[in-house]
Amino acid sequence: MKIKSYLLLMALAFSFTACYDDSEIRERVENLEDTAIVSINNQLKSISESIVSMEEVSRTLTGMIDALQGSTQANAAEIQALKSLCSSFDASLSDLKTYVEQELSDTKDWLEKNAVTLEKFNSVVDELSNVKNTVNSLSEHIASIDDTIKRMNEYLVDLDSAINKSLDSVKDWVKQTLEGYYSSEEMDAKLKALGDRLSMISESVQNLLSRIQSLVFVPRYSHASVYAWYSAMNDSYIGLADTVDFRIRPAALAQDLANKLSTFSMDAVLTATKSSIFRTELDVLKVSAEDDILSVVFSSSSLSKAFFRGDNGARVSLVISDGNNDRSSEYIPLIAREEAGYIPCTALSLSQNTLELQAGESSSLTVTTLPSAVLSKDLIWRSSDSSVATVDEHGIVSALKEGIATIAVLSRDNAAKDYCTVTVLPAPEVEQ
Repeated sequence: MKIKSYLLLMALAFSFTACYDDSEIRERVENLEDTAIVSINNQLKSISESIVSMEEVSRTLTGMIDALQGSTQANAAEIQALKSLCSSFDASLSDLKTYVEQELSDTKDWLEKNAVTLEKFNSVVDELSNVKNTVNSLSEHIASIDDTIKRMNEYLVDLDSAINKSLDSVKDWVKQTLEGYYSSEEMDAKLKALGDRLSMISESVQNLLSRIQSLVFVPRYSHASVYAWYSAMNDSYIGLADTVDFRIRPAALAQDLANKLSTFSMDAVLTATKSSIFRTELDVLKVSAEDDILSVVFSSSSLSKAFFRGDNGARVSLVISDGNNDRSSEYIPLIAREEAGYIPCTALSLSQNTLELQAGESSSLTVTTLPSAVLSKDLIWRSSDSSVATVDEHGIVSALKEGIATIAVLSRDNAAKDYCTVTVLPAPEVEQ
């Protein structure tokens, strides 16, 4: 029993050694416990074996104790070194604290001497930061302005170059186009002559008005009315031209009046009811004379749909005016009448827009229409001054005397037109 207890105490001692592997001893102890001692000899043998084992254990424990003692001494040295290091660190920390306190004291003394507080210092720093940002922003803006100015200067150079090229081009065009034409002095002289001529025409018309004894309507139709021709297309109404005749007394005035196209107008009075009356002016497209008959071609394009539908009645009168005074015919009934198969003209152009002839010469103008199917009878030719130049229904211009006249060709609905300026030069003198 004492042996078993001793063995247990030895096993307990071995358990306190953390670095020793006691598995072998435990196994031996367990074997000792499980061994049945049947005789004294076996017990002695077991004790002897146990003593040997215990001696081995003792030697192992002694080695472990020596190792532990050596480790403890080494740890003590390290601990002592750390303590020395801590003492040195404490001394350095104390010196650092002393230095910081001294620097803070010196800084505080400097700030107090210069009357600057920390708050004011921070404010100054913020202001300086704002100024820096503003300067940076201005620098960027100035750089942008410089770049814009540089581009604008480039644009101005390009624009100046383009303007110079355009001016040169215009000068060349003017030189080529006006070569052989009148100078500005000559044009001023011609304009003055034209103004004088208009004054003379006004005086002439006034004189003609005072000489007219009668202006009587001559019916072309048995119903003694005037037709307002129209074409109904796509729910719209296209007013066309027609001719109305008047007999002039004295007869000699007819041709003189025909030369003054700008003095004629047609005044139309339309009525829906007795209380609903309104006036409209019709365009006079051409005036011609034969003997004592004055033929006036007018357009009904300004009349309303209501008239062409038959909702309104109308009457027309010829008016001759010099701008101040006028002479009018009686009012003539106007009847709307549709012309089937009319081909509207959308555009037309003359073969030339300027023409120079000598008195006594003639020249032919051709006209191109769109569509090409427009009939020649639906084109109206006229001269602004038939005493200078005339034109017939085929576009043949005859120069009569020195002056300027405008030849026009118009579509019958007065929607398309073109002009040619005819300059008539004096006939060459015949050498004797």
